[in-house]
Amino acid sequence: MAEDFRNFTDRTSGFAHPGDQVNIGTQIHLGQKRLLPTKFIPDRVSVHFVGREQELAIVHQELQQGNYVAVVGMEGVGKTELVTQYARQYEHVYGGIAWFNARETNLTAEILQFFRLQFGLEIPQESGRKLLSLNEQVAWCWSKYPESSSPILIIFDNISDLANLREVIPTEKRFRVLVTTKLRYLDPHFIQEISLNVLSPQKEPGKALEFFQKLLGEQDKRIANEPEAAVAICECLRYLPLGIELVGGYLVQNPELSLNIMFRRLQDQKLANVTLQKGETLTSSQRGVSNLAPGNMDVKTTTTC
Repeated sequence: MAEDFRNFTDRTSGFAHPGDQVNIGTQIHLGQKRLLPTKFIPDRVSVHFVGREQELAIVHQELQQGNYVAVVGMEGVGKTELVTQYARQYEHVYGGIAWFNARETNLTAEILQFFRLQFGLEIPQESGRKLLSLNEQVAWCWSKYPESSSPILIIFDNISDLANLREVIPTEKRFRVLVTTKLRYLDPHFIQEISLNVLSPQKEPGKALEFFQKLLGEQDKRIANEPEAAVAICECLRYLPLGIELVGGYLVQNPELSLNIMFRRLQDQKLANVTLQKGETLTSSQRGVSNLAPGNMDVKTTTTC
């Protein structure tokens, strides 16, 4: 019967598809409850992802050595996309994957909520007669994360407070921790920093134009017909993947618009420094392409002409 139980649990997956209702990660068999690791990766992987092979390899190498790893770079450079790609490509290596977005919620509260909803845990408020702090409750939660024969990948996206991260990060060796942040010059004794740069022609020749072409589609001949304008647009966008994606999406919606005209519109509006100067954060609505229409080009993006 024990062998039957092991076969049953081995065949039962703990994977949760993005966007699905997530069931509590438990299995009931013969009256026994067993927690199972789950996997969640945001459903935002770009089908146009190019380059970054070296960074992906370094991330994996550092994580497998047991180091905390931070992907560091400016807004719009593609940190979250890189980490998402990593989680997808190396999903088979990990027994479980958990994703926390520090930009949208309080990190401590998000972790506690994750364990309540995902695993149905009743988190203790005290131990003996001593009240547990929130950080102690988080530590208790990590100790209760389901066992797995493979490492568990924990992703903290958009970290802005390294001190807060230190307080809630799991410390057991079975966890692999991957972080994205705009912070630089991190403590190398705590976390290994991997800088993510723009798709510059010096470091990744041709990748920006390759990305641009993928966005437009193979049948679109505008880059081939106007190569100088295509390069000028990428330069105007400072080779930032997010900026190229924004403009590429707009051009897809306007197939008759030439690249030369697009470049002139970018120059006229001087889009670039709005976000960097005001320190604003890009949102989904701000990333929309509708505001690129003439007379309404007030999209906040990290571009400069």
